[in-house]
Amino acid sequence: MPFLLFNSLDLSHLFWFSLITLLSEQESRRDPVTGVSNNDRSIGIGIINPLGLPEYTNGEAYVATDEMQPYTYEQYVSVVRLCGELVSAYPDIEHRIIGHNDVSCGPAERQNGIPNDRYHTRKRWDPGNRFEWERLEAAGLGMWQLAAENADIYGSVFSFYPGISLRQGDRDRGPTRLGGNTIRGYSQSPIATIKQDLREIGYSLRNVDGSFDAWTSGAVDRFKRHFFSGARDRRTGGEIDFTTASMIRRIRLFYHPE
Repeated sequence: MPFLLFNSLDLSHLFWFSLITLLSEQESRRDPVTGVSNNDRSIGIGIINPLGLPEYTNGEAYVATDEMQPYTYEQYVSVVRLCGELVSAYPDIEHRIIGHNDVSCGPAERQNGIPNDRYHTRKRWDPGNRFEWERLEAAGLGMWQLAAENADIYGSVFSFYPGISLRQGDRDRGPTRLGGNTIRGYSQSPIATIKQDLREIGYSLRNVDGSFDAWTSGAVDRFKRHFFSGARDRRTGGEIDFTTASMIRRIRLFYHPE
């Protein structure tokens, strides 16, 4: 059956938007650091999933979880077409095609650890881990990674300590703590550099320093829900192993080639 697109705004009023979000509905939410509302600079594209879970949404009709059904071929065709037309009409959008989960900001303890990724608001995780971002990437839309990096990224921490996963509570200094353990004789700043890369990609962090705090963990979790979703090896959670760190670096290089 044909898939319907509804436009609720006059596009002549959208010249000042700088990014697209893929979400169920727009939400008035302000970044606590910048004070900028997502609604002030975004176009909301609503994608309805065939499966709603009202028992987990206080009576609302939708929540993005791993229990969702896959999005349909017709939905992807419509989203790719619409995003392409918007980017053509408003070139300033460039690569800024993201999910609501990418701009949902806050510390990890308010967002992680929810059974089956259910959260009290349906919009927090949109469009969900089932969404295949690679379909937009194949059309040259949104963010995608450059060539793979080696283990020497981020102060070579993953070369010096194979198998390490950086986590909340780690820090670059005073004393250095990596992977949950105190480290001596290592003087690089992998956490500060990773946080700078996440900030440059666009994720909300309270501070860009050498402390792996709750905001860092929350940003890493949201990064994973975008770049490890769909047909890819799905990942969630706030820890950073080499695979996650490599993806962060590759996406950052997409924005700012060195």
